[in-house]
Amino acid sequence: MAMGVVVGLILLLRWGGKRLFGNNLGAGSTKAITVLGRSLVTPRQHLMLVQVGRRIVVLANNGTQINTVCEITDPAEVAELVGQVRQERGDSMVKTFGALFRRQEEKYDVDVLPSAPVKMAEGMPDAEMSDTRQEISGLMDKVRLLSRQFRK
Repeated sequence: MAMGVVVGLILLLRWGGKRLFGNNLGAGSTKAITVLGRSLVTPRQHLMLVQVGRRIVVLANNGTQINTVCEITDPAEVAELVGQVRQERGDSMVKTFGALFRRQEEKYDVDVLPSAPVKMAEGMPDAEMSDTRQEISGLMDKVRLLSRQFRK
């Protein structure tokens, strides 16, 4: 009974909030305004790159207020900054994936794989079985090559 009252109260407050403030409660950022990056200046001060449409605004955030430092409207400079930010994000994603891959690789030791011969499937010709083994061997070589690339 008490839980029903709480749920009813939550729904009532949500309905009242929508009527009072509109349907934008909890709305996130839009594609028209995007925070491209933040840089820590001091523990309480950040510089932020915010893309607003076709321009970039550099903002200083000190926790209590946000001030505009400059506005970049040159299309070439905007494109260069956006490209640089996307490249840095891509690099960090590659590094993160590599770290996760290495962590999982440590749990899996390739030398532990059984080297016992596999029984022939009944009804499968030797040539077809040989082709399948070569294909699997090639795939394993590719996996080993990829794992070596992520070790670096």
